[in-house]
Amino acid sequence: MKTVYTAGGMLLQDDKILLVQQGNVFVLPKGHIETGETKENAAVRELLEETGYEVEIIEYCGQLSRPSTEKTGEAVNKVIDIFLMKILRLTQQPTDEKSQWITLANITSCMKYVEEREFVLKYLANKY
Repeated sequence: MKTVYTAGGMLLQDDKILLVQQGNVFVLPKGHIETGETKENAAVRELLEETGYEVEIIEYCGQLSRPSTEKTGEAVNKVIDIFLMKILRLTQQPTDEKSQWITLANITSCMKYVEEREFVLKYLANKY
């Protein structure tokens, strides 16, 4: 099975996290690391594209992997590097996705991927 490398981030504000809506469920904002791009640059670019926020990385949170299906229908192993980020400013309307602030208490019921949900919950439990 092919491995696909992606990067994204967590934006936290008060008791909320910014997630990207896919139908009736939510995921962390993230996307493919392009050729010649660092995982940090990819994460910052993807947050801008998917949320409209220009962001700055605060720290590296870690990596997770999960099975995924590409838009082509190919089954892959997706490796995701995740960063904690802070908002610098809203620069544009998101071009790719619809994002929404979700209360941390609600992420268990609305996050699509168990691996992402568990990563966020574990990170928050260790940090706060």
